[in-house]
Amino acid sequence: MRRSIKSLLAVGALLVYGTSNLYAYPFGESGSSETTTEITNQSNLQEIIVDNVKTLSIEESIAANKNVGYIAAQYIYNDKVKAFNIPLGYMFDNGFGIEVNIPYMFVDKHITRTGNNENGLGDISLGVNYHLGTVDSSTGLNLFTLRYKTTTGDEDSTLGSGASAYTISYKFLKSLDVYKLHFQGDYTFNNDATIGGVNYNYGDSYFVSVGGSMPCILSDKVRTSAKLTYFHANATKFWGMKSGKTDTSDLWIQWNSSTLFMNVPLGIGVKIPLKNEVDGNDIGKRFTFYISASGLF
Repeated sequence: MRRSIKSLLAVGALLVYGTSNLYAYPFGESGSSETTTEITNQSNLQEIIVDNVKTLSIEESIAANKNVGYIAAQYIYNDKVKAFNIPLGYMFDNGFGIEVNIPYMFVDKHITRTGNNENGLGDISLGVNYHLGTVDSSTGLNLFTLRYKTTTGDEDSTLGSGASAYTISYKFLKSLDVYKLHFQGDYTFNNDATIGGVNYNYGDSYFVSVGGSMPCILSDKVRTSAKLTYFHANATKFWGMKSGKTDTSDLWIQWNSSTLFMNVPLGIGVKIPLKNEVDGNDIGKRFTFYISASGLF
């Protein structure tokens, strides 16, 4: 079981980089549109990349009736925001689990508040989760998660939002022979923040993801997965104004294997932007690429 789980582990490593919390800023070279979408999409990237490694730890915990942990190292890249993320999690055999995401951010000067390239610790997120039932073909996996996003990232340097947030998440997974079907829905309650003496009332946000995975046609040691996602964030209020209402949709394609390099589970993926609107205006779309290595313990 452990060997078979590890052979699929990179699928999990590429399915989450944290929460769908809103990291929005009403400033930057192109105003709120530029900064809101770039930083927000990084938080969504957490959700996509780490999701499946958590799922695999749950599957092994249920199958072996024991506690199982996971750790991963991930690098995410686009031309404005880059991140190195370390997700950690531990699933107990009674159905409960804990998780943490520790991101280190690299933000381009064109979307920072300072006008300089910035790097440093981002907003760490902490979570607890509970799965109902088993993961057999009749019931699938039903996972409920509550996450708390901290304010460890420096908001003045655009490394964090400056506001804490809570996310309620539900994930459903069902196996059909060699195929897996996925659904996930998140709702985030964003708190207020004071940045540079100005109070920002961040709007809440929600995130939906549907898709699936299957063995790659070129090799049974590689799995291909695809997900379609939609993210919406309400506008942020500041100085009596509203700005940053965000609507994005993306197609994520990933290839994952446990034997790409020295038997370390690795995965690569790409985010293909389909829609990127802020305040009703279509703005620049950017591809995002990432690589991940992970393992269970």
